[in-house]
Amino acid sequence: MQRTPNPTDEELMVQLAGGKLDAAALLFQRYKVNLFNFFLRQGIAREASEDLVQNLCRWKASPATSKYAATMAHCAPKPSADLWI
Repeated sequence: MQRTPNPTDEELMVQLAGGKLDAAALLFQRYKVNLFNFFLRQGIAREASEDLVQNLCRWKASPATSKYAATMAHCAPKPSADLWI
C-alpha cells in the first residue's frame, strides 16, 4: 500500500492490522478530543473522561475494513455508575 500524507482511517486500520502500531497513535490523536468531549457530555467527571479516552487504546481487534469511529463506539467501555457526576 502506498503511503499518503494524510491516510484515511481505513488505511490506518489496515496498517494497524498489519502490525504498524504507530497507526494507532495517529488514530488516537485524531479522535481523542472528540471522545473526551463525548464522555463529558454524558455527565462523566473530567478525570474519569480522561481515563476512558486513554483506555480506549486497548480496543479489541477488528476487521481492517471497519470504520475506526464505529469501532471506537463499539469498543468504548460502558461507564459504571461511579463515573457519573
